[in-house]
Amino acid sequence: MATDSAEWAVAIERARDRLLSGAGTAPQPNGPRGEILASWRRSYDDGASAEGISAPYDANLNLATKLVRAATPVIQRVQEDIMGSPITVILADSRGKVLLRRSGERQLESALDRVLLAPGFNYSEKYVGTNGIGTALEGRTTSLVHGVEHFNEVLRTYACVGVPLRDPNTHRILGVLDITTWSELASPALTALVRQAGSVIEEGLLELSGHGAKALMEEYLHASRGRGSHVLAVSAEALLAAPAVTSMLGDMRRDDLWPLAQDALASAERNSVPILLSNGTQTSLQMRAVSRGGQLVGAIIEVVPTEAIQSTAAATPRRAAPVAGFDGLSPATMGAAVLASRHADERQPVCLIGEGGVGKQMTARAVAAHHFPARNLVVVDAAETPLSGTELVASVLGDLRHGSPVLVKRAEMLADGVLTDLMSAVAGSEDPLPGWLAFSLRTTAADGQDQASSELRAAGVPFVAVPPLRTRIQDLEKIVPAMVRRHAGRRHVTATPALVARFTRQTWPGNLTEVDAVVKQMVADARGDTLDETDLPPERGGGLRRHLTPIEWLTREAIVDALRANGGAKDKAAESLGMSRASIYRKIKSLEIDVDAV
Repeated sequence: MATDSAEWAVAIERARDRLLSGAGTAPQPNGPRGEILASWRRSYDDGASAEGISAPYDANLNLATKLVRAATPVIQRVQEDIMGSPITVILADSRGKVLLRRSGERQLESALDRVLLAPGFNYSEKYVGTNGIGTALEGRTTSLVHGVEHFNEVLRTYACVGVPLRDPNTHRILGVLDITTWSELASPALTALVRQAGSVIEEGLLELSGHGAKALMEEYLHASRGRGSHVLAVSAEALLAAPAVTSMLGDMRRDDLWPLAQDALASAERNSVPILLSNGTQTSLQMRAVSRGGQLVGAIIEVVPTEAIQSTAAATPRRAAPVAGFDGLSPATMGAAVLASRHADERQPVCLIGEGGVGKQMTARAVAAHHFPARNLVVVDAAETPLSGTELVASVLGDLRHGSPVLVKRAEMLADGVLTDLMSAVAGSEDPLPGWLAFSLRTTAADGQDQASSELRAAGVPFVAVPPLRTRIQDLEKIVPAMVRRHAGRRHVTATPALVARFTRQTWPGNLTEVDAVVKQMVADARGDTLDETDLPPERGGGLRRHLTPIEWLTREAIVDALRANGGAKDKAAESLGMSRASIYRKIKSLEIDVDAV
């Protein structure tokens, strides 16, 4: 028995070596199974590493999905059954990102931390090669990967079984349930356990999906009949669209559309979000909420070319003119800039609306520089101006007559009626005004927003939504290096890829304004010409005496966020995280968290 097992392991190793050396492979007696060879080929073709784990990390874990709600009680019951045993149960989404992990033994859990098999990390085949999660997704069936069957040698001490979890209505794979243990402890019982647990989760999905999924489907079918092929439906679990619509959206997927819909429909039944498609066409997403029991369960979206909104007689959508500095950013970010640029090109007023710090002024400044290269953007901050309403109207009108672009910032802070008077003065001007007028409104402003919105809408001012950073966090890959260059001035300072990656993994409730403040401080304090993770301010984890593992970084950032939310109170932070007081005090010390700095 031992000899057969050894020969089998050697045969797998030979086949794996042949694959890595570029030689072909074929199923062999007592050798690698066909599905393992096929997975190795996919892993090799995708460039997965055979040595060392480099799974990407995404801090944005959506734990409010139907999948998580159905799986959580099942996973908790499995955890109770395996307590004290070296077994871990894991839930991943349809892209291989780990959402939940529950272990029966601390030693195994610590080992999985070291190979990044933890919440937020992606275990799809293209990143870590053959494994229970990624191979179950690719093969669309139960996948057992044992010891040396793993493509990555770091994972050979483990055995894992993954089973796909399907939506009972659409039959689309929503994620994977995986059980992992040490390779020498693998047995057929694990496969039976994960299949049984998976079946129970899918039964829970059926119960949860009943009303919400049915309502979304009915709304989608009704909207499709009335508006043709430009309609789609999206929710946390599904994207319903004709092939023509998905082709029109290019590389935008459900994971891109659903966060946009959630933000746009958080406080309104209907909203419009401008985006720039991959083919360069400016488009608006007209969104309508689908709710049940007071909860947003989905959205109906009509994809409307911008010209169709402005003129129903428009024949074909024209390509959008680029705005300097916005190329390569997310479709929603580019869309907001390009749509504002269209209005500036026609000297039409526009209102940029969004959360504080999302880049409304940055967008206006970029658009103004594009259309008024010889003029600086005149910024009138309604929260700080000493001018009366009448004086402000006269001042803005004068700047517009001189051909300057003007931004009335934080317009919700103006007294009632001032915006109406300003737009009346602009509309009543005898001669065309060569300048351009823009406004900005904060969606998080408690006072004045409704009144300001009403006055601007009554005057016919179009609104352009600037999305929050959390829905486009990858934009930081380009924005952070640009901020470093801007704050460095004539100095040559650069940011390392590791630092930029850290920025994309952290949470930024203050959006780009908060990011910019951190970058500005780092550049000012920089002693050399390269900024790295160690240069981060203390509250962001800089200056630590030892290197933290990815899991330690996650723990540290969770504690820092909890301390910040609770005014530095350790007891309250511990309670919000479900920790004991002793645990949080110990981790604050070991992870070098400066509570005063937080």
